[in-house]
Amino acid sequence: HLGSLLQQPLGVQQLGYKCESLALLAMASRRQTVHSAAALNKLLELDSEAATFDSELASFKATLAAEDKTLEGLLETRNACRQWSGNLEKFQYVKVDSIITAELTTGKDEAKTKRKSLNRHCEELRTDMEKFMPAIEAAITALQKAAEE
Repeated sequence: HLGSLLQQPLGVQQLGYKCESLALLAMASRRQTVHSAAALNKLLELDSEAATFDSELASFKATLAAEDKTLEGLLETRNACRQWSGNLEKFQYVKVDSIITAELTTGKDEAKTKRKSLNRHCEELRTDMEKFMPAIEAAITALQKAAEE
């Protein structure tokens, strides 16, 4: 099966795989089928993308913890948090959940484990944000009251 793909590079494009080269595809296929290698590669890309959600959440928390926070800055952060939540939901339910593991043969357990791990991580991030939002709201309210006095 791989031999036919190597002889017909368009077959790789038609399947929608993003490979740096056919050589990488050939190396991956020695251990896994093309579908499994592609799914695992996509999951690794998504894992990397999930790390950006971590850093963004840390940035939001740093804004709240800053001594020199402003009302405008907190309002921007609150809006960014809301957008972040929507992006996280889209990431989880569109990107992560689009990885189908049921049809895989080789690498199926690894792919299922990684997908579950990504979903669990998304849920943990969502929970962290749900705990964080009241603190942002409280800080906004406090600064608004201070501005009125």
